[in-house]
Amino acid sequence: MKPTQIIFFSILLMSCSQKFDEDTKQLTNQQFLIAQQISSFLEKSQLNLNKGNYQSAINHVDSAFNINNNLVYPIFLKGMIYEELNQFNIADSLYKKVLTQIPTFRNAYLNLGNIALARGEY
Repeated sequence: MKPTQIIFFSILLMSCSQKFDEDTKQLTNQQFLIAQQISSFLEKSQLNLNKGNYQSAINHVDSAFNINNNLVYPIFLKGMIYEELNQFNIADSLYKKVLTQIPTFRNAYLNLGNIALARGEY
């Protein structure tokens, strides 16, 4: 993974965390390594999702969530996986869980709309 990707994912992960401290200026070495590990799991999950390897994608997103269960993006990504599997009830509940933690997460609303459309609820 390129250094710019690591920094991007680190910032993404911190911004999706419920408990992110706005006053934090730097990551410690340990925090950076943890962020790098989570980023790696999420990247592998996304790659597997794109390839249609859904169980592997779920396993990787669960691994990221197990490292830090305060992150919202793994929940969102898992919702995307279940949406691809047409398991709309699970995806719907995951997107709603994202919105309870971050009410302004626009992509969760968009994906809920896609689910409603797929269900014919328009």
